[in-house]
Amino acid sequence: MANQIDNVLLDDDTTGLPRTIDVGVDALFLSTDLTLQAGGILTADNVKRGTADPNVALLAGNEGDLYQRTLAAGGELWVNTDGTTTGWSEFITSAGATPTWAAVLVAGNTTGGTDAEISSGDSIVGEDNGAGDGGDVPVTAGSATAGNDNGGDVVLSPGSGFGTGADGIVQVNGVKHYANSATDPTVPTPAEGDRYYNTTLEMDMRYDGSRSKWLSVETITIDVSDQGTLNSGSYFQVGTLRMTAARGFPAFYNGTVVSIAYTRDDTDAASIAVTAGGTTISSLATTAISGVDNTKNDDFSSGAVLAVRNDGANALTNGIAWVRLKWRV
Repeated sequence: MANQIDNVLLDDDTTGLPRTIDVGVDALFLSTDLTLQAGGILTADNVKRGTADPNVALLAGNEGDLYQRTLAAGGELWVNTDGTTTGWSEFITSAGATPTWAAVLVAGNTTGGTDAEISSGDSIVGEDNGAGDGGDVPVTAGSATAGNDNGGDVVLSPGSGFGTGADGIVQVNGVKHYANSATDPTVPTPAEGDRYYNTTLEMDMRYDGSRSKWLSVETITIDVSDQGTLNSGSYFQVGTLRMTAARGFPAFYNGTVVSIAYTRDDTDAASIAVTAGGTTISSLATTAISGVDNTKNDDFSSGAVLAVRNDGANALTNGIAWVRLKWRV
């Protein structure tokens, strides 16, 4: 059977005489720290208890004090973060789960203040969603209101000397910004509009979902024209020089033809063809005085000499053509 203490004999500092305390009836107050065991010290008022929200009740406390909030459905545990009456932050809910972000933030923060600060070595980690690529951490700005027509911005401000690992990714509004790389990233799977900076090309790259490949944001346009009649098999001119299989635009890097457009004076069947070393790699049939195709997806290699000619069965008259290129690794 456990021992029970009914009375405690103590020296009364006021009278200097011994006094018997009935612990079952009298309240026991200690004016100094009570040492429970080596290293275990219970300090007056460092643990508090009640039913109210401590920030609403303006409960006084020192930084590091604990508050046990007793509720009908369970309980909560709060800690005082700054020694003020509004510096209480909940860190365990009645269900024993992690509290909501709003519950963690100090209620006394003012508009424009720092709601949360993550120091070096701290981190925010998203729960793994089971896809093998770790957990996402969504950040959602406020919606547009009458006084804020553009809605809220999500501002990511890297500190001095900012860097990311090889797999560092920032995702905003569904667009992933991958870490700088010499090769096209593949994990996680890229989607339309995703971005990264290619350190080999020294260019910003965007994932083109319609072509299923990474292409440079930078665009090159080849402009060619020919006055008079351009027979089948003949090349266009650039300025005063006529292109040939070996005379044209040398490709700086690997690339892709993404668009071809033209105008002409006649309407018989012809063709605007892009060649690489004399071999046709992309073309657009012409049966009208103008045409455009923005869905081309025809690759060429670095160093290839690109030129433009008429590959159709008939000649075309007074033709002008534009070929749009993008780079890839």
